[in-house]
Amino acid sequence: MHILSHPPLPASLEPVQNRSLRVLFEMLVVISVTLIGSLLWPQVKRLLAWLPIVYVLVERFLRRRSWAELGFQRQTFPSALARNWPFIVLVAVVFQVITVVVALTFWPALLDHVRARVPLFNVATIFPLLILLPFAVLGEELVYRAMFQERLRCFMGSAPAIVLASLVFALMHWSSGDALIVAWDLGFIFVDSLLYGVIFSRGKNIWVAWLAHWTADLVGLALLLFIV
Repeated sequence: MHILSHPPLPASLEPVQNRSLRVLFEMLVVISVTLIGSLLWPQVKRLLAWLPIVYVLVERFLRRRSWAELGFQRQTFPSALARNWPFIVLVAVVFQVITVVVALTFWPALLDHVRARVPLFNVATIFPLLILLPFAVLGEELVYRAMFQERLRCFMGSAPAIVLASLVFALMHWSSGDALIVAWDLGFIFVDSLLYGVIFSRGKNIWVAWLAHWTADLVGLALLLFIV
């Protein structure tokens, strides 16, 4: 009796889908542990922030991903910058000024809350913060745009991915305080993150998103230190 055997699935079909789902699951676990741990134990938030960064770098090495897959593309920087400069100006300058004006007008305590959650924030120790800032911002863009947002996009589309990544990004900046003030603080961070997400989505270039984020932080620090 002749027994028919089914040939194995091509390597380009199920294994690719399974691998994509596995990568998505890994990412969600890492992000969930980082977020929940930071909310429950804020004293170790800075330590936990390294978890997704280490995961991205290790995962890239093990799966032999190129740096270009994570958005590190020098060649496309000029075109991505030209495409996104209005959004960069909007988030880095306009939104930062609006945030400070709204806070000064309605909730001056919001500015005190922001100062309290920013590490090393005073005139005497601002220089270490300025030195560390570009590296910290690059780490955030690597995690929340190049990894989290981009991988979610493959499963749910750009807009939902930007919103979900921005929500997690905002919650990672949670700091205890008056509920209304905390809500406004996280709301402003969420809006900023939406713009960073749009910028990355429009160019897939991490350097442009990093530039927008870094400039926004510099403008915000300058306003808090020297104007407010």
